Amino acid sequence: MTHIAIIGAGQLGSRHLQGLSGVDRAIQISVLDPAPASLERAKVRFQEMPANEYIKSISFFESLIALKSDVDVAIVATHADVRRDVVEELLEHVSVRFLILEKVAFQSVEDFQDVIDLLEKKGIKAWVNCTARMYPFYKTLKQKLRSRGKLYMNVTGGNWGLASNSIHMLDLFAFLTGENKIFLDGSDIDSNVLESKREGFIELTENLRGRTKSGSKISLMDCKDSKTPSVIIISNADSVSIIMDGSSKALQSKKGSNSEWEEVSFQVPLQSQLTCIAIQQILDTGKSDLPTLEESFTIHKPMLETFNQHLEEYTGRHYERVPIT
Repeated sequence: MTHIAIIGAGQLGSRHLQGLSGVDRAIQISVLDPAPASLERAKVRFQEMPANEYIKSISFFESLIALKSDVDVAIVATHADVRRDVVEELLEHVSVRFLILEKVAFQSVEDFQDVIDLLEKKGIKAWVNCTARMYPFYKTLKQKLRSRGKLYMNVTGGNWGLASNSIHMLDLFAFLTGENKIFLDGSDIDSNVLESKREGFIELTENLRGRTKSGSKISLMDCKDSKTPSVIIISNADSVSIIMDGSSKALQSKKGSNSEWEEVSFQVPLQSQLTCIAIQQILDTGKSDLPTLEESFTIHKPMLETFNQHLEEYTGRHYERVPIT
């Protein structure tokens, strides 16, 4: 029987668990988290979902040691600072076929590379949960933008989490351009390093800029002390799309003096909807719409290096790992 394990039952882990309620095959589920309160919340959220006869058992544990059988797909939804340790401990304890890792996948280039090497040695495929690639809206937009020259992407808003959430925007940019290698410039990131709402982590504000070899450009602006909703503008020589992040509508127009704007409605899938799709893709094909760990490394690497350089310049401290999650 297919065995799915969720390691980390916090906000995202519990949503992943909800997503498994829609599976179309017999599965057993194991949920692991050292915090009893997190496990209890996950139980409550799972009970909110419709019953599914394909779910043959669900078990909750506080330790990986309690995991007794090999795993087909493990979703590692812990904080990034412990993710490498969790992956290594998991693979020492049981055999795993596939992994889905939450973002930020790892806090250092070294951890990233070491885990890639470990998974390659063990023959394990892994993906990072940057989900915008799975949205039907962005899949359609990618087709419209294909072979239309340079792409320009601007994200502007207040307090949306430049350090913790840039990876989602950079991954979307890579997906739309078809270029994973992004050259980043962090010179306009604000010198004030903020404490994150998550204890032990930091947050950054102001502007992170990037470009690809072909000349496509991205600008990520997080305006501190602002409550401005985030707006994503994606354009090329032929068209413009304006998306209110988190909404279900976009304005689209072909460029030109006589062009008209068209309002387009689309669904923004919840994580609890996307998990089931990703799991079933992986089990059926060994592939996923999510970026592979190797693809995501190419996108994570310049971001981690840019943030690390910024932190060391403005704090005077050396960071082995960038404290973001």
